[in-house]
Amino acid sequence: MSADGPDFSNEVEFIASCPEALTEEQAAILWNAIQSRLASIDIDYGANFDIVAEVEAQIALVRAMRRSVVTAGGQLMPGIATRELKEVVSASTTMLTTLSKSHEKIMSFDRMRAIETSTVDAVKTLPAEQQTIFFETLERKLSAIE
Repeated sequence: MSADGPDFSNEVEFIASCPEALTEEQAAILWNAIQSRLASIDIDYGANFDIVAEVEAQIALVRAMRRSVVTAGGQLMPGIATRELKEVVSASTTMLTTLSKSHEKIMSFDRMRAIETSTVDAVKTLPAEQQTIFFETLERKLSAIE
């Protein structure tokens, strides 16, 4: 038994090398168990954060900076130096430029994650044989990309 639990590598190797040893019902049960377990594994996309939430936080930060140096009417607040206004304008301009360049990519990334999750959820409702065909085709096409 390993630190992560019992070691079933011999059993897994046997089943993988002799699938004909399973009845159709056993194969279906095993397939459903594997799919269920794999579906519960989080996919690691690298940094773990919500890009849309991060962009919204950055926008809120720049807006707060702007509110601290100018009034709602655009007038410089009392006691604020022109240098401070220039820094806020520079930060706003940089963020706006970055968002303008990256907006389509950011939204596409978020949509792709939603499509991926929806597809996996939909495939889980298919019969085991169709799931197998889908995942084999997906794996083949993805391996061709890499």
